[in-house]
Amino acid sequence: MENGEREVLLDSEVNLDAYYELIKNLAVNDKLKLITIISNSLIKDENKNKINSIISCFGAFESEESADEIIKDLYKSRKFIKKDIDLRAYIC
Repeated sequence: MENGEREVLLDSEVNLDAYYELIKNLAVNDKLKLITIISNSLIKDENKNKINSIISCFGAFESEESADEIIKDLYKSRKFIKKDIDLRAYIC
């Protein structure tokens, strides 16, 4: 861990301690409401990440090859196997 990372962690701990000092005297119901708010924000963040990862799957296909070259490769890569299938095995 680099020195800068340690400083960030220490700052974070100081901030958390300061927040705790602010909320430690709240009523139990208020603390529970705060926990609910924080939990809901985490769920929303998680859902945003899922949506962003799904969206990243969509878009235009990019290739250096021309459309004709891609089509030609697709046709060349096709493999057909003639095979008799015994359908009697699937009869109940």
